[in-house]
Formats: sequence, structure tokens, C-alpha cells
Amino acid sequence: AVAVIVLLGNLAWADEEGITLGGSDFLQLRDGYRYRWGDSDLDERGTPLWLHSDAAEVGWEPYDLDNLPANEDEHRFLWLRLRLPQVRNRQAVLLIPPITALGAFEVYIDTVQVYRCGMMKPSPGNRFYVRNWHSIPLPPDFEGKDIFFRFFSDAPAEIGLRSGLSLGTQSGFFTWLVKREVDVVALGCLFVFIAFFALIIFLQRRQEKLKMLLSFGILALMVGLYHLAGSGLAQMFYDRPMLWWYLFFISFFLFPVGMLSFFGQTIGSAYRSILRPLIGLHILFAGAALLLDVTGLVRMQAFFDPFLILLTLSVVVIVVTLIKAILLGNKEARIFGIGTIFLVVFGVHDILGSFDIIPFQKSLFHWGLFIFIFFLAYIQERRFTEAHSNLRIYSMALENKSKDLEDSKAKLQEYSRTLEQRVEERTQTLRDKNKELETTLSELTQTQAQLIQSEKMAAVGNLAAGIAHEVKSPIGAVNSAADVQVRCIAKLNGMLKNSTSIDDIKGNPEFEKLLNILSENSQLTITAGQRISQIVKSLKNFARLDEAELQKADIHEGLDSTLILVHHEIKNKLEVIKEYGQLPEIDCFPNQLNQVFMNLFVNAAHAVEERGVLKIRTYKDAQNIYVEISDTGRGIEPDHLKKIFDPGFTTKERDEGTGLGLSISRKIIEKHHGKILVDSEVGKGSTFTVVLPIS
Repeated sequence: AVAVIVLLGNLAWADEEGITLGGSDFLQLRDGYRYRWGDSDLDERGTPLWLHSDAAEVGWEPYDLDNLPANEDEHRFLWLRLRLPQVRNRQAVLLIPPITALGAFEVYIDTVQVYRCGMMKPSPGNRFYVRNWHSIPLPPDFEGKDIFFRFFSDAPAEIGLRSGLSLGTQSGFFTWLVKREVDVVALGCLFVFIAFFALIIFLQRRQEKLKMLLSFGILALMVGLYHLAGSGLAQMFYDRPMLWWYLFFISFFLFPVGMLSFFGQTIGSAYRSILRPLIGLHILFAGAALLLDVTGLVRMQAFFDPFLILLTLSVVVIVVTLIKAILLGNKEARIFGIGTIFLVVFGVHDILGSFDIIPFQKSLFHWGLFIFIFFLAYIQERRFTEAHSNLRIYSMALENKSKDLEDSKAKLQEYSRTLEQRVEERTQTLRDKNKELETTLSELTQTQAQLIQSEKMAAVGNLAAGIAHEVKSPIGAVNSAADVQVRCIAKLNGMLKNSTSIDDIKGNPEFEKLLNILSENSQLTITAGQRISQIVKSLKNFARLDEAELQKADIHEGLDSTLILVHHEIKNKLEVIKEYGQLPEIDCFPNQLNQVFMNLFVNAAHAVEERGVLKIRTYKDAQNIYVEISDTGRGIEPDHLKKIFDPGFTTKERDEGTGLGLSISRKIIEKHHGKILVDSEVGKGSTFTVVLPIS
């Protein structure tokens, strides 16, 4: 069927070279032509010299339409001359049928140009007029005058007029063309309408099951456009040669895409893998032909033979696949085959008629296409009917399920009545449980608060004991110095009472000794007082009793103050190494951060059994400051690392700690929008890193 379409297309193309208008309304002009190769020179007014009467017989030779003259010198210009008959008709027109080999031409009567088609020079646009009918109005006094045709073609071997002219009226020509092509145009419009209808339905739903409708729409659209683009009647109503040119060829090259796709939907998914490459080749072929024609490299006509080869390959695949599908009992494949038979019968009729093997009045191939499309539409209708039937079955199943749901609903209503009572009972039970949980939570909160307060009091107690120990030494030194000073002063008074003059005292060695003792005791008293003052200042900085609000603070100052206060814990165990970087002051609660540092220092001291190192390193980046506190103690077991911040967890003896120090420390750091990290290795020590954001 597809091969028939291609063959008919070529035959129809060739047949139009010999179209003549029949009937009493038209006079066929097939004799009396004379020709000249080449082109004429122009006179001073720009008129070709060959149009003048004195050159009417010079160089002109008889032109036989049945035996075209050879263009041995490959001229691009051909002149024809014909004497118009003596016919009285004031509305006469000269009709030229479509001429495939024509590039462009001009028509002159006497020396006046009355018609022009295309450019009389190489131009890509000349090819668009190949399939046009040309209607040339004649002046009222045309009888007996010579009419001249000046033809131009890019292909010298194809130049010439291969069919006779017809003389008649415009209305008669229009009437003849309507009678000849009205059914073709009507079917073309019907196919286009069917295609748009199918495509609109597909676009509205876009379901996988409707892909056959898409394929059907593409096929109907290409067939419809092919009919319209090849119709002279459509071209008379809408004179756009370039549009009809591309529609004719592209629709002809692309209709196998719709046919192959529809055929693939008909026979099922088992064969689609075979058809998809063919569909892609046809699309690629049409695109390449369009591109090469638009750029002027290769004309569309040159693609007919390659297209025939590709189409023959597709035909073989379709026939083999169709036979297999029919043998397997595919009903839709049978319908597709019946439609193909009608297409072939009508196509064979036109082929035999074109060779005068059977009587031939008119082409019927377009009616074969109509019947073929009808059978394809019938396949679509079967699909929709089957889908509608399935939908009805599904609807009945839904009704049955709806009845079952009604029964279930009644049961649920009954169950809901008893459920409300159960829910009320469960709700009351949950209320009682919630009260118990609230009471337990309150007790736990109080217990936790007591534990935290206990931890704080323990820390304060340790701090107070340490401060008392640290203050005891300088105070003892002050008391001892005061006792020595009292005795020295008593001796000095005795010496002053027993001396008669100041010279006696100056020379006395005992006097000098007492003065030295008093001087040394005074220095000792000053040192002890400074030590006490430093401890008091550190205690004040640690507690920040007068600065309890959020404020700017120096982290280094807090670290140093805390180190002084825990000096009694670390002085005999740890060597303190400070590596302070440049840190800005940050917004914080200083007394709370000092509590964190104290917990970390004390834990480091407890982690070292004999002697070790406590290293304090500070640094910053663009967003945070970092305080690293490292020790060389025994480290933390890997299993304990996940628990060290849990409230109540401790690795110390029962009397040594409550397990709240690190938990409280983490809460303080989180309160400052920071975090505390830990890294430890058993036997080598631990490093706690406090990360605080820069304000």
C-alpha cells in the first residue's frame, strides 16, 4: 500500500506535464509553436529585439511538443512564439498547466509584457512555482497576434514546454478545476479536520492508551495536507507557492511516520522495537530534505528516489509484521489489512488507467485513502468501545463495593457507639497517668535542682577550702612579722633609754641589726598583703558578684582568675602552660564561664595521678573563639565518652563527685550559643574545647 502511494505520487507528478483542459469551453493550442535558444538583445528602450516584427522569422524553428528539440549547447533561455487563433472572446485567458521543469518565464504580446512568474536569473524561489496553474489574461484584441514566451531554468536539460496551452475563460477554468478537484480538496479538508479532532482529544487527556489516537492524527494530518498542497484549486484560493511547496513534500515524506506509529500501536508492543528505528529514519530523512532545500543545496525532487528506497524497506517490515500479527489472531491487524487492500485496489486502478490498460476517467486513489483512514478510525472506535465496556464493568464493580461499604458503614456506626465509651474510659485512664507523670516530673525536677545546688555548694565548699588554705600562709607570715616587730621595737626602746646621746646608738651593732630585721619584716608584710589582695581580686573576678548581667568580658582574665583560685588543687600536680592568642572581648556571663573553667581545671588535676601538664590554648576564627584545656592524665574510656555530659555520670569515687560538673558546664556553654567538645585517648590525656561565638 505504501509503495503504491509513492508510485502514484511520481506518476501524478509526471502526468501533470501533459494535462489539457477538455470540453467545448477550451481551445487546445498544441500546434504552431516556434522556438529559439538563448536570449535576445535589448533595444534602446530595454525591449527584447526578438519581439519586433522585422525579426519575426529570423532564427525561429518549428517546436514539436511530442519531439522536443535538443539543447545541445545547454542554453538557460528558451524563446517560444505562438500566433493566437482568431477567436472572439473579450474575457479570454491563456492557461498554462503546472510545469515541473520550469524555473521562471515571461509572456509578451506584441512588445508588452503581460505576465511574469519567478526571477529570470538563478533564484531559490523559482522552484516554488513548479506546481502552479498560470492564468494569463489576454487583451480584447488578441486575435491573430503573436504571443512570446521567454523561459529560464537553472537546469538546461529540463527547460521547455512539455504540454500545450489552453485558451478559454477564467470562469470556465475555475468551473473545470472545481469539477476536477473538489472531491480531493473536500477529502483533504476532512482529513485535516479529523486529524485536529484526534490531536485535540489526545492533548486534553494525554494518556498512554491514547497514543494510537496521536498516531492516527499525525497520519490523517499528513494525508490531508498532501491532498491540499497538490491541489490547484487550493492554490487559487490561497496563493502562497512556497507554503504549498513545503507542505506538499514534507507531508509526503512524513506520512509514513503516522502510519508506522499507528501500525505499531495496532499490533502491540512486541513489534514496536522493530518499527521505532524506521520511524526515526523517516523523521531524520524529512528534516534533512527540508534543511538542504531551504539552504538551496539540494532540491526536494532529488529526494524522491532515496525516499522510495527507505519506504520500500518500511513496506517490507510492515508486510512481514502484519502477516505475523494476522496469523497470531490479532483482529485489529486484520482490519488494518482490509483497509490496506482497498488502498491497493484503488491505487492499481489509477496505475492501470495512467498506462491506458483500462478505461480511465478520473483518479480514485484519494478515495482509497479515505477508505483506508476509515478502517483506521474503526480500529480507534473498537478501542474506545472496549474501554467504555471495561468502564461499565468497573462501574458495576464500584456499585457493588459501594453496597458493601454501606453495610460496613452501618457496622462502623454500631462500633463507634461502643468506641466512644471505650475512648472515654481510656481518656480517664490517661488523665490519671498524666497526673502521676506530672507528679513524678515535679519530683525529678526538684531532685535535679537539689543535685545541681549540691554540686554548686560542693564547688563553693572546695573553693572556700582552697581560698582558706591559700590565705592562711600569707596571714601567718603577717602575724609572725608583727611579733618580730614588737620585740625589735621593745629592744630599740631599751637602747634609747640607756643611751645618753645619739652617737652612742649609731655606733652600736645591735641597733643596726634591729633596723635590718624591721626592714625585712616590713617587706614580708607587704608581700603577704599583696598575695591576699590578689586572692581576693581573683575571687571577685571569678564570682563577678557586681556584674551578674550579660556583658563584654576578657576570656583570658577569667582563665587567670580561676587558675589562682584552684591553685591549691594543681600546684603540686600540674605544670601550667599558657598559649594565649589574640581574642576579642565577647558578650557573656563571666561568672558562669569561670565555673566551667574551674570544673575543667579540677577534673584535669584529678585525672593526673602524680605529675603532669595542664595546657591552656586560645585562638579564634571569623565566627568563634576557642579555648582548649588539655591534660596528660589517664584519659577517658571510649565507652564513657558518650556519657560524660549526662547528669549524674561520674568515674570518680562516690565521695569525690556528684557527676553534675560537666553536665552543668555544657548547659552553660549552650546558653551562650556555643558548644563543648572532647577528645581523649586512654593513657595519654584529654582535651576539652570550648567554642563560643564572637558577638
